[in-house]
Amino acid sequence: FRLGNSSLCPGISRLVLDQLCPAIRDILQDGLRPFKLDLIVGRRSNKPWSVVEAATQP
Repeated sequence: FRLGNSSLCPGISRLVLDQLCPAIRDILQDGLRPFKLDLIVGRRSNKPWSVVEAATQP
């Protein structure tokens, strides 16, 4: 079994990419403010990936 190889299970790969990933993105975006105020840069757009990065910091 190789993790990340979509050619081994194309049906599951299609489900993950077409259904699961957009659903996770929508959950993370729900209630996310469009901008974050940054002292140096000013307004910076919030993205769902920022939530993931912040959640993985110790």
